[in-house]
Amino acid sequence: MSKYTAKDFFVDWYRAADPNVNSATKTNRMAALDKIIMCNEIEEWFSIIQIILLENPANEDTEWFATFFKEKDETFPLINNLNHLKILAKVAICMLLEAEESYVGDFVAYSILTSRFLHKERLDVNEIVLSNYAEKYLDNSIPLGRKLIEKPIEKMSLDEFDEKSEEAITWAAILPLFQRVNELSDRQNALSEESNVLWWLFGEHLKTNGQHFKEAGPVSVALLGAIELASLTQYEYGFPSSRDILTKAINLSTDSLKEVTFSEVLTSIPALLKDVILKYYKEEYAIILPTLSIIYDGLNANGKDPANLISEKYGVPSEQKYSLYQISDQLYHECLLKVNWLPNE
Repeated sequence: MSKYTAKDFFVDWYRAADPNVNSATKTNRMAALDKIIMCNEIEEWFSIIQIILLENPANEDTEWFATFFKEKDETFPLINNLNHLKILAKVAICMLLEAEESYVGDFVAYSILTSRFLHKERLDVNEIVLSNYAEKYLDNSIPLGRKLIEKPIEKMSLDEFDEKSEEAITWAAILPLFQRVNELSDRQNALSEESNVLWWLFGEHLKTNGQHFKEAGPVSVALLGAIELASLTQYEYGFPSSRDILTKAINLSTDSLKEVTFSEVLTSIPALLKDVILKYYKEEYAIILPTLSIIYDGLNANGKDPANLISEKYGVPSEQKYSLYQISDQLYHECLLKVNWLPNE
């Protein structure tokens, strides 16, 4: 990625919406964007993601977003402004992902990578390649790109005490011990997670229905295996080698594997998956859970041809083929996104 920041590129990027952009415009837009990246609610950033991904985003999302820019520049258009808002939404996300690691940054980066499965052309159009920003954020924010979902011991800080107080001296002595315990606990969790996954893989049986991988077949292993691997994952970002793990599981279920269409996947889905998928599917977040959404809609076609339904709703040609490895790994990461960041209500 370039050494320059999103602010440096702003004028070049924004010319697509306003060919006459000048320094005053940049100053006003930057002031609004600086305020936007202070937003710390998942729902607010999901609205920004939807402005980018949806052809016709909801009025409440666009009006809320436009308000930031109108406050800083009374000439900012409130109608016929979608091109402006889409570019500004992308710049906002780039700026967020360039800032310090945060909970909303984690959510946005992960959401970009899951939604890329169906919407790459909207995320990475022209010069603003959001996928690159998301990947760099996740690579740099956490060593090995992973973080425990829950810390067993809270981090201590000496900032709470007067540095010369008795409490500060005491904490200074024992703080390294707490830090060491945290490190050991992290390692233990990582080893436990790895052990559980390896036993699952070596056992060659799906926990959901008790079937041997070969008996279940490649589609069941690809889908149920992804969900089961997600349930064994103790870290927010998942296994860096998740694709390899799921590939091994799928290969154990079949001697030959071809690419499949979503229609072929849906005709081979085990009946019990319908109940399992409800645990992870969340309709209002469908845009960032594309595989879950396609499977859910296919299972609930209500007499309609699933292939036509998927083609019409998601723009996926009925004849388009995907690797089962790709579908499985995509589903795995969507399950992690749902569990770790999206509300359960």
